[in-house]
Amino acid sequence: GITALVGLVLLGSIKRVAKVAQFISPLKGILYLICALIILGVNVAALPNALALIFTEAFTGQAAIGGFIGMVGIALQRASFANEAGLGSAPIAHAAAKTEEPVREGAIALLEPFFAAMIGLLTGLIVTVTGAYIGADASQGVLIAAKAYASVGEWFVAMLVVNVLVFAYSTMIGWSYYGEIAWSYLFGTRFVRLYQALFCCTIFAGGVVKFGVVMDLADMFTLGMALPNILALYLLRKKIRGAMDAYIVKYLK
Repeated sequence: GITALVGLVLLGSIKRVAKVAQFISPLKGILYLICALIILGVNVAALPNALALIFTEAFTGQAAIGGFIGMVGIALQRASFANEAGLGSAPIAHAAAKTEEPVREGAIALLEPFFAAMIGLLTGLIVTVTGAYIGADASQGVLIAAKAYASVGEWFVAMLVVNVLVFAYSTMIGWSYYGEIAWSYLFGTRFVRLYQALFCCTIFAGGVVKFGVVMDLADMFTLGMALPNILALYLLRKKIRGAMDAYIVKYLK
């Protein structure tokens, strides 16, 4: 079903991709925010203790060792999916923006990690307030969030399903565009339909093979994107700094 829904958008034009993304992107953030606020509202009595727990545990030896290992092992991997910082993929979308100032568009792009951090903060709060983390393994991911949603009522877990579907669908649509631009650069636009068919096949394959294999491949390819992009940023640092300085002189002084 998801493969078909993505295929329907890909078979249209880039404008259709943009229209779908334009509708879904704000929807997923607003929907998740509303759900998180409802959970916090239902468990508001536990909020002070949860905040106190977060601040007190953050400065323990266990947090310094285990938290750091967890950050390197899990958080950085998931964060790269959440905000794409350093991967070189988001600039493909921003490059399509109609603007006379690339630096201004870059400043807008800096907001993406901020919003991703806010979503992460809300998730951490609802997991802590509801106690969903107790006895759970970090690798369980969405199952921990499901336990937090269930604190409102078993029926409310359906809202998490909707959230996950919206997040996943918008991600697939966005990455299909990135891949199409890369494919067109390498092979031209004559065989774009072939790329779109291959992309839909990978969506279907990803839904039927073992989940761990999918995540391992995703992590490996994400790292493969980040390394050359970070190197390119280092090599282009003087041009980036020059463009920033010129923008500041022109508009901010």
